This record gives sequence, C-alpha cells and structure tokens, in this order.
Amino acid sequence: MSQQINLLAHEVRPPTLSALRSLIVVGLLLPPIIAYAAYAWLTTTRLADTVAANDVGIAAEKSRQKALQDKISSRVAPANDSAEIDALKPLAGQSQEILGLLRGNANKASEGYSDYLTLLARLTSDGLWLTTVKIANAGKSVSLAGHSMRKETVLGYVQRLNEQFARHGVRFTSLELAPESGKESATGTPLSSVTFKLN
Repeated sequence: MSQQINLLAHEVRPPTLSALRSLIVVGLLLPPIIAYAAYAWLTTTRLADTVAANDVGIAAEKSRQKALQDKISSRVAPANDSAEIDALKPLAGQSQEILGLLRGNANKASEGYSDYLTLLARLTSDGLWLTTVKIANAGKSVSLAGHSMRKETVLGYVQRLNEQFARHGVRFTSLELAPESGKESATGTPLSSVTFKLN
C-alpha cells in the first residue's frame, strides 16, 4: 500500500487589511480632518461676528430713524400744510431708499458669504495657498492675498476666479506680485516663490 505526501509548502499570505494598517490609515487621515474642522469653526465664528456687527449697525439706524419720525410727528402743524408736505416728500423718499438699502444689506449679512467661500475652497491650484480673504461692500468687493510657488500658477488662478465670481458681479482687476527672497528648498536651492494680492 502506498501513501502520497504533498511536500510543496502552501504560501500563507498575510491578511491585506491588518489592524496595524488600519491604525496607520486612521493616523494619517485624522490630522487633516481636525485641521479642516478647526478652519470651518474659525470661518463660522468670523461670519457670526460680521452678522452681529451688521445687526448692531441696523439697530442703530432703526433707532435713529424712529427718533426722526418722532421728531417729525411732534412738530406743530404749519399754517400751510400742503407746502410742508411737498417740502418733506423728497426727504421721505430718501429715507425709504436708505431703509431699502439697509434691509438688502441685512439680508445679505444674514445669509453670509458662504457662496464666496465655497467657490474659493473649490478653486484649488497646486503650490498656491491663500492667507487673507476680505469681503466688503455687500459682497461687491473681494480682496485676496496668498503665496504661490510659481507666478504662472497665480495668473491661471486669477483667470479661473474671474470666471467663477462673474455670477456674483465680482471681477478681480488688480494683481500685485512680489518675489519671496531668502527662501530655500530642502536641497539648498533658492525658491522662486511669490506673494500676491488680488483686488
């Protein structure tokens, strides 16, 4: 009677997803998630401060308008009512126009500028990062500042910004580029990085 024995060793493969690999992946993903959460919290806080400041301005303007209305209503009726009414009509029209502008700005402030910030977050370029974002004049004026490894990257970035911000009525027409001197790469060669400002 014969017996067959398989002498070839079967290769045992380690599992493709071990606990150690899982921990490494989690360790690599956790810092960017925390950094993004901190950035989102900071942005939200700044927007909340802007809304609060606008609310204070609107409340002050409303109280000023109420004081003017009380002053007008407490006046003694003049002998010629129609002449006084005709004289006050332009002032009333101006007050209504100012109030309409304030209401429009209040609505914009309560909505915030999340559309602008979302556009900026989506328009990324390798080797380019923003350091300052300023939005003023009810969103019609936007200023950006940052750094780039190459000036050509900035020019392409400005073109894409103008295409995306056109629907908000914003156009970047001023660009300032300045070389960053004294910076070197890991190999010791000088970097050709630049700072930029857009208005």
